Amino acid sequence: MSGRRGPAVVLVACFLVASLAGSAEFAHRSVLAQTEWAPPRTVYVPETGHTIDGVFLDFWRSWGGLVSIGYPITEELDEDGRVVQYYGYARLEYWPDDPTGDVVHLGAIGADLKPFLVKDLTERARREGTDEAREAKRALRAFEPLVGEDAERDAPDRRYVSETQHIVQFGFKTFWEATGEATYLGNPLSEEYVLGDTTYQLFERGLLRWPKDKKVRMAPIGEELAKRRNLETEPVAQGDLPTYAEALFTPPPTPKASDEERRQSQLDPQAERWLEVDLSDQVLTAWQGDIAVLKSSVSTGKAGFETPPG
Repeated sequence: MSGRRGPAVVLVACFLVASLAGSAEFAHRSVLAQTEWAPPRTVYVPETGHTIDGVFLDFWRSWGGLVSIGYPITEELDEDGRVVQYYGYARLEYWPDDPTGDVVHLGAIGADLKPFLVKDLTERARREGTDEAREAKRALRAFEPLVGEDAERDAPDRRYVSETQHIVQFGFKTFWEATGEATYLGNPLSEEYVLGDTTYQLFERGLLRWPKDKKVRMAPIGEELAKRRNLETEPVAQGDLPTYAEALFTPPPTPKASDEERRQSQLDPQAERWLEVDLSDQVLTAWQGDIAVLKSSVSTGKAGFETPPG
């Protein structure tokens, strides 16, 4: 049996106001946590004293950062009307007009460095009668394209790249394939060549080196090209920029809702609010729509003053 009672309405109305206020507060805190936080768009790299900004920062992080691109060694520069930035192993270029939407490209720094390397080897080769000259002459032949049947003969540990007419083999082939082939390093621009106790191979966007008794690794070709072009690499002031750390890009946890807050967040503020009084069990239930927001023991009156049903 049920009935309606005035005083209880006041009690429950107050409770509902408080409940809705709590729900609104939780929602407000949740929204603030989600809208106030944002990852930085510019970071400072103290190891080299340079910044990484915007789409370059996005690309740098998504492509492996330090491991595959290296630290920034210049600020953003203008080269032939295009914004670029040099890193230890690469040069990032801004292509806002790219039809595919890929606005950041890896620059062809291997191709840019090739004339410098060939010039150096040519000068060494002129020192007739020396071991250095003989080594340089052998290295120069590595930059000549391969033709004929032997060039096009592939094997499990050897591949001929027709686009640039050079072979990739053994450890260099393994590294090239593992890092995405032409997608990352580009195609080979030379055969293997030896200088001292290190074997090298030049690619369109990188230089691989293989020291004796060690693993294949990237050479800091970005640093080398920046030096050859006399680019400004001096550190810049940090100012108020955050120091790069990957933790800067991790969103803060959303405030944890209590059971009451979760329940209140489910309430429809437009739903009907009404009271149910169980005369048998002496229990009052306050409803908002079909959700019970309060249950409480009540006294519905003593003998002679009973609450009428209905």
